[in-house]
Amino acid sequence: MEHYFELPIAYDGAQHRFRARLTTFGYNYTFYVIVDGKEWTFEKDEAQNIQLTYPKLSSNPVITEGLLSKIMEELNRHVTG
Repeated sequence: MEHYFELPIAYDGAQHRFRARLTTFGYNYTFYVIVDGKEWTFEKDEAQNIQLTYPKLSSNPVITEGLLSKIMEELNRHVTG
């Protein structure tokens, strides 16, 4: 099952809206968030927190660590209620 939505993020003094989708399979789910044309995948880790799973950050990222943290924070907020 897939569900598409807009993910609002306040970061660096600006409001951003990212296209995102949630896929579910049984009790597992994955979030995909589009940032600057690149799809980023987020899933729960062993501690049940949403973390980036693909792609890994490189030395020349399209996404900054601060923005990545804000996205994970917002996804975790929605998952945990």
